Amino acid sequence: VRAEIQRRLAHLDLAMQDCDAAIRLEPASAAAFELRGRVRTDAKQYEHALDDFDRAIRLDKALASAFSGRATTFSLMRQHRLAVRDDTDAIQLDPHNAQLLADRAEEYFKVRRIDLAIDDRTAAINLEPKVAEHYESRGKLYLRNNAYARAVADFDDAIRLEPRAAYYLDRGNAYSLKGDQRRAIADFDEAIRLNRTLALAYNNRGMAWKILGDRVRASTDFKAAVDLQPDL
Repeated sequence: VRAEIQRRLAHLDLAMQDCDAAIRLEPASAAAFELRGRVRTDAKQYEHALDDFDRAIRLDKALASAFSGRATTFSLMRQHRLAVRDDTDAIQLDPHNAQLLADRAEEYFKVRRIDLAIDDRTAAINLEPKVAEHYESRGKLYLRNNAYARAVADFDDAIRLEPRAAYYLDRGNAYSLKGDQRRAIADFDEAIRLNRTLALAYNNRGMAWKILGDRVRASTDFKAAVDLQPDL
């Protein structure tokens, strides 16, 4: 328990010491090896982390969090197909865990299986229909598939549940790609009202103004974007 607290505080050396002590006291504790694997992943000791997750799984083949933790490590090592494999095992053990589905959706996206990523996001929405982030994430996947109307509908739901600047930015992007620059500008306006430091909202509103032929407003927005984020 103390190791988990130390990990959350980013005191990784102290967390490691407590994990080691727990393992000395109980060498057959799958949970202790699983937690030490997560600590080692946080410390970027990926190969050692994999060893700990392997031991945890050998001790308890039904420990979904060990498969999930190993998937995270594989993902950080850019071995995304192995991450998908472990996320799949974790989901089979814990099929009602929306976060596991969201994690696998991210890995499917990285291996360019947008269709399967959308399926996982949809399953996560079915489990947690009031979590705005699920709709936003699926909306972004629909954008990648040029399914603009579906993307807009998902961003509508995200905004209804949680009217964040980022979600208005997302919907503005969808409207812009759909060719409706006026609606896009209205959403970028709202994103800026909610967060005046959101450089991409100025940038993308500038693009919309440029498409509409208003180069003065476009230039003003581009300047504001660069002032906030000089690498744009």
